[in-house]
Amino acid sequence: NQLAWLDVLSGPIETHVLDIAVSEAGLVGAVGQFRGFVDLDPGPGEFYVAGPGVDDGFVVVFDTRGSFLSGGAVGGPGNDTVEGARFMEDGRLIISGNFSDVADLNPGLSEEAPFSSRGSSDDFVASLDPTLDADWIQVAGGDALDFVRAIDVSAGGGIFVAGGYGPFMEFAANGTTFRFNSWGSDDSFLWNLDLDGEFEWAGRIYSTESNGIEALVAPGVGELILAGTFRGGADLDFGVPEFVLSSAGEGDVFVARVLD
Repeated sequence: NQLAWLDVLSGPIETHVLDIAVSEAGLVGAVGQFRGFVDLDPGPGEFYVAGPGVDDGFVVVFDTRGSFLSGGAVGGPGNDTVEGARFMEDGRLIISGNFSDVADLNPGLSEEAPFSSRGSSDDFVASLDPTLDADWIQVAGGDALDFVRAIDVSAGGGIFVAGGYGPFMEFAANGTTFRFNSWGSDDSFLWNLDLDGEFEWAGRIYSTESNGIEALVAPGVGELILAGTFRGGADLDFGVPEFVLSSAGEGDVFVARVLD
């Protein structure tokens, strides 16, 4: 039970870590949100990133000894964050998060990748190379508040993202638009992309009041484990037929196994 290494990232205001990921080679990635600026190099060196907005997202990668390898930020004048991270088998880092207004969603240094949100907050997924430059970026959202809560990569290579939306959600789907509406104030979505960022499918959970997928694990090929909460009546089956339950209290918990 000996401490092998410990890193501290600090800035003058607030810095929050929201997820971590470990590659097959033992690299450690961390993502989150900061305000103002933050030094992403915990060693004797410095690697400052500054946020132009209220809150911005950061990405940082350490080697097996905790030494800084690469870092970057995403954001713009609004409120932006990186919520999730997972390493691919080839070493690429997949990140997911939320952005508002106009935001640069490429944390690397090669070139900016500005995207404009349709609503008060939209969602993004990006694939990053070892220097944290984006290989591809995909966005989705509606005209209100949309958010990402969980991400995982399956053994078969599929990328799965879960979050919430309302009153509707749209995805770019192979040259067309895939859309669904919400029943209640907030409903949940499940978004599947392939390794190249192309849309595979999307599903949703409906409720008369609200629901949310809070955790997601893809333990094997064609299999997902989800956990979340719901209030009121909710259709907890992504497919057909419906599987409708009503919450006993102000908010009940569900755990589900979904076969792709």
